[in-house]
Amino acid sequence: MARLPAPGVKAKWVLTIIVVAALLGIGFIYNNRLQTEQDDLLASIAHSELTIERLRATDLSDLEAEIAELESRARSAEGRARSAASREASITQRYRGYTHSIEIHETLYRAATEANCTITSLTCSGPTAEESGGITFHRYTVSVNAEAAVPPSLLSFLLKVSDAYESGVIDYVDMSVPRPPEEDAVDTISTVSFQFRVVYIPQEAD
Repeated sequence: MARLPAPGVKAKWVLTIIVVAALLGIGFIYNNRLQTEQDDLLASIAHSELTIERLRATDLSDLEAEIAELESRARSAEGRARSAASREASITQRYRGYTHSIEIHETLYRAATEANCTITSLTCSGPTAEESGGITFHRYTVSVNAEAAVPPSLLSFLLKVSDAYESGVIDYVDMSVPRPPEEDAVDTISTVSFQFRVVYIPQEAD
């Protein structure tokens, strides 16, 4: 097998010069690229510093005053909302109190009519808040005076009142029954006085 001739001294120098020139060219290009990147980075940093200085020099007093005003308005609106909610709850409670009181009056007068009795006076006080088992109840106290021609009518009235409310309790009863009338005597009147407690569960606790 033929062997390649060895390069001469002149050829070696030429190859060396080419390699060195190539390395220098590559190094120059790489250096220029690094220099360009460094210049871009320095320009970006300078621009950022200029932007920061401009921001620092900006007068924010108007903006801060506007923010403070908005915060004040928000607090004021929140306070008005709480006040409105409180007033709404108070009005709602009073409305329910009136509604329950009217309902109690209507129920008792209807029971008296069905029992052939006449209510001479009726007062309803409340509501009074009471709590049991974590539930708040509203209690109404009703005082009733009624009369009838015969005692059984008063007893029927008491039974109807007791049956009208499962949560109702009659605290006391004071009944006045006159002696049976004689012939040709004026009709007698029987009377009853009693106190009645009615308990309601507010809708929020249902």
